[in-house]
Amino acid sequence: AQRDASASDSAQLKQVDATGGVWARNQGRELTAATLSYDPAASLLNAQGAGAVLVDIAGSGSEPPVSARQVRWNLTTNRVEVIEPAPTVVPR
Repeated sequence: AQRDASASDSAQLKQVDATGGVWARNQGRELTAATLSYDPAASLLNAQGAGAVLVDIAGSGSEPPVSARQVRWNLTTNRVEVIEPAPTVVPR
């Protein structure tokens, strides 16, 4: 995590980075990923998979789950944007 101290010695969180089995929850949704970066000023969470590990987001209620290699989640609006979709496997 990065933070800045102002002249009044108060601290402000600038960014949080996490790796390895990352889990997050907000507004009824849960996310798992390999890596995660959070920007509190923009209220944006960026998550990435690694190798065979995808980003998985489980919604609440009737929302379908999402799997992707990379997503951006706006925690204020609860909008999830798929940046890089997961490969699609079609049965033969």
